[in-house]
Amino acid sequence: MIKLWEDGDVFVIGKRESRAEGWWHKRISGIYWRLIKKFIFKDFPSDGYDFCLIDRKIVEKINLINEKNTSIFILIYWLGFKPKYISINRELRTFGKSQWTLLKKINITIDTLIGFTYLPSRLITLSSLTTSLISFIYFIYILINWKITGTAPPGWMTVVGLLLLLGTIILFALGIISEYLLRILDESRKRPSYIIERIITNNK
Repeated sequence: MIKLWEDGDVFVIGKRESRAEGWWHKRISGIYWRLIKKFIFKDFPSDGYDFCLIDRKIVEKINLINEKNTSIFILIYWLGFKPKYISINRELRTFGKSQWTLLKKINITIDTLIGFTYLPSRLITLSSLTTSLISFIYFIYILINWKITGTAPPGWMTVVGLLLLLGTIILFALGIISEYLLRILDESRKRPSYIIERIITNNK
C-alpha cells in the first residue's frame, strides 16, 4: 500500500478475495455489501473492504464532513477518488472476539441506506402507490360482488372505501414528508457538492 501511495495513488484498498469465516457471518455481511453495490455504488468491491490507505488530502476532506451515524468506509468511497486495489485473503481472528453483533450490523445497514440513498423514502411512496392500486381493484371487486350477490351489510361498502382511501392518503403524505426530511438531512450534513482532486495551472 505504501509503495502504491509513493507512486501517486491516494486511495489504496485491500480488496477481499476470500473470507475464512462461518457461513452465517459471511451471509449477513454479504447482504450488506450487495445492498451497497446495488443501491449506492455499482463499482463497489463485492465483498467490501476493511483495510485501506488514504492520503492526507482525503483525510482533510473527511474532516470537513461533520456527521454522525455513518459508515466511514462508504464515506471515503463517496468522495470519488479512484481506488487502487490489492487482493487480500481475510483470515480467522486468532485472539479475542468480534464486537460486531447482529444488532450492530443491522444498525450500520440502516444508517448506510439512510445516509447514502433515498431508498427508505421511495419505499414509502412506492408502497402508497401500490396500496392505492390494490385498494382500487379490491374496491371495484367488492362493489361488483355486492351488486351481484347483495351480500354486503348496509353501510359496509362506505366504511371499507373510506378506510382504503384514508390509508392510501396517509401513506402518500408520509412519502412526501420523508422526501422533504431527507433533503433537510442532506443540507444538515454539509457534505461538499464536489471534490477538487487537484488544481492545474498554466504558468507562462
